[in-house]
Amino acid sequence: MAYEVISIGDGEMMYNAFQGVAMIFGSGNLEKIIKSGFMLGTLFISIRYLTNQEFPLHHVLVGVTLYSVMFIPTDTVTIEDVYTGDVRVVANVPIGVAAPMSIISKMGVNMTEMFETAFSTPSEASMLSAGGVGGGGYLSALNTLIKLRNIGIETTGSNADWQGDLGKTINLYIENCVMYDLELSEGPHEVTREGLQKSPDLWAAMKTTFINIDILTFLKNTPSGEQKSCEDAYNAITQYMDDPDFSDKTDRLVAGELGITDPAQTAADKIDNAAAALAMAGFDSQKYMRNALMASYLKDGPSAFIMRTGQEQLNLQWASEQGMFNEIARPLMAFVEMFTVAISPIVAFLSTLGPIGMTMMVRYVQMMLWIALWGPLMVVCNVYITLVNTRALTVLADNATANGSGMEAMIMHDKLYPTLETWLSAGGMLASSVPALSLMIVYGGSVAATNLAGKMTAGASSSVNPSRLMAEPATIAPSMNIGGM
Repeated sequence: MAYEVISIGDGEMMYNAFQGVAMIFGSGNLEKIIKSGFMLGTLFISIRYLTNQEFPLHHVLVGVTLYSVMFIPTDTVTIEDVYTGDVRVVANVPIGVAAPMSIISKMGVNMTEMFETAFSTPSEASMLSAGGVGGGGYLSALNTLIKLRNIGIETTGSNADWQGDLGKTINLYIENCVMYDLELSEGPHEVTREGLQKSPDLWAAMKTTFINIDILTFLKNTPSGEQKSCEDAYNAITQYMDDPDFSDKTDRLVAGELGITDPAQTAADKIDNAAAALAMAGFDSQKYMRNALMASYLKDGPSAFIMRTGQEQLNLQWASEQGMFNEIARPLMAFVEMFTVAISPIVAFLSTLGPIGMTMMVRYVQMMLWIALWGPLMVVCNVYITLVNTRALTVLADNATANGSGMEAMIMHDKLYPTLETWLSAGGMLASSVPALSLMIVYGGSVAATNLAGKMTAGASSSVNPSRLMAEPATIAPSMNIGGM
C-alpha cells in the first residue's frame, strides 16, 4: 500500500525530507538512540517511584508498543505537488510518518476544495490554482490590476536594434500639441479635460489636428527624428501602436510585470481573468492597458498636468504586510511541511520516554493539522475580500456608466486603484493572520486570539499618524495642474 501525500508548499522539498527520513530510519544508527531513550524512560519511572511511590511501568510498555507500531514498519510514499501535479516516490518511510501526513494533507486539500465550492470562489482566485498564494490564487485579481498602474513602454518603443523612442515622442506630443490645445484661451478645443478624464479610449481623446505646429517623432523607422505636424504625429503614433508587432511586444512586457511564466498565457488573458474574478462586466483589457499607459505619461511625464494625490502615495502598513506575506506564504508552508517530516526521528526518540513522548506525539499531529487548515481559512478570507471588493467595484462601474464613462477611463483609474489598495491591504492583513487563526483553532486557548486581536487593532491605530495628517495638506496637489504649474 502506497500512502499519497499532497504538498501545498513545495513538493520537491517534501520529497527531500521524506528521503532523509527514510535514510535515517533505514541506516540502523537510530536504533542505538532509541535504546537510550528506553533506558531514560525506565530511569524516569524509577525516579518517580522514589518521589511518588509509583511505578507506572506501563508507560514504558506503551512507548515500546507505540514505537514498534509507528516507526518500525515502512511503506512507500507518493508526493504530489498540488500546484504543478508533479509526483515523486519515496520508499521505506515509517508508517508513523507516512500515514498521518497522507491523511491530514489530503484532508486539508479536500477541505479547501470543499470550501471553495461552497463559497463559489472564482477559478481565477482559487487557492489551489497554479502559483497558489501570491501567485495565481489568493488576491491575484487585485494584484494584477494594481500592477498596471505603473506600466511603461520601455523597450517596446524601439526596434530590435534599440533604435527609436516612442515614449519620448508621446511626451513631445503631449507637451506641444495636447497642452497647447488645453491652454488656448479661445476657440473650440479638440482636447478637453473632461474628455481626457472620462473617455473610454484615452489616446483617442488626445487627438489634435494642428498642421501649423511641428514636433520631432522618434519612431523605430525614423530613430534619428522626423519633423511632423501634430496631426501627422498623432496618426504616425496611432499607426505604430496599432501594429500587431507592437501589441505583441507590449503584451510580453506587461506579462513580465505581472509575473506570467506560462508562455501560453497572455497579459490580456490574465487581466480578463482578474476582471472576471471581480465581476467587472464589459471590461476591455486592451483598452485598459493602453489607457493605463497613456495615463502614466499624463501624470508622470515632464508636462504632467494631473498630479498624483497624496493619498495615492501613502504606503499602508497592512499593504506592506500583504506583500511580505504573499512573498513568504508558500515558502513558509513548504518549510513547515518539510520540518514536520524531518523531525520525525526526534519524535520517534521522544516516544520512548513515557508520558513526555505521548504528549509530543499529540503535538506532532497538531502541527500537521495547523498547516493543513491554512488553505480553508485562506478561502474564507478570499471570499470576504472578493465579496466586498466586487460590491465596491459594482458601485464604481454604475457611477461611471451614469456619468458617460467606463471602468477603462482615466478618471476611474484614480477611483479604482485606491479601492483595490484598500481591500488588498485588508486581505493582506487577514492573510498574514491565517497562521495565528489556525493556531488558535488547533491549540485552543486565549493567547493566540489575544495576539491576533492586538495585531488587528495595532494595524488600525498605526494607520492614523497625526504628524502625517498635519503634513498632508502640503503633500496633496490639486487634481488638475495645467502645464505642470
